[in-house]
Amino acid sequence: MKQKDFLVENLGDNNHLSPLQLSDEFYTTAHRRVLYNNTLSNGANIKDQKLFSFEGAAPHQKIHFDSSNINVGIVTCGGLCPGLNDVIRSVTYNCLDGYAVKTVYGFRFGFEGLTHNFNQDAIRLSPSNIDTIH
Repeated sequence: MKQKDFLVENLGDNNHLSPLQLSDEFYTTAHRRVLYNNTLSNGANIKDQKLFSFEGAAPHQKIHFDSSNINVGIVTCGGLCPGLNDVIRSVTYNCLDGYAVKTVYGFRFGFEGLTHNFNQDAIRLSPSNIDTIH
């Protein structure tokens, strides 16, 4: 199997405590991994196998940014995507309530929503306009 690059580059040290109030068992570290393939070839020795893995997705106790000083942007690419509104709603609530970010913006139409050439305005997302989008 060709070598896969699953390493995640980071922006530097995580020096800010997460504002999430969770028990220790709910946090993860960069060293906790999820296997890419959980099977071995018939009769293979585990020592002979390359165990590719991903960094697991979960909150960390320390984060890179002071979340109270940042804004978040959510970009969608248009087209049908069942469940996307639920994802937007969940990310918005987690950013505002869990991480206490300043503002969450929604950018529609992919790249068009990110550039002034197409005159697409960003939408400020708040509980009042995302509460019922699911």
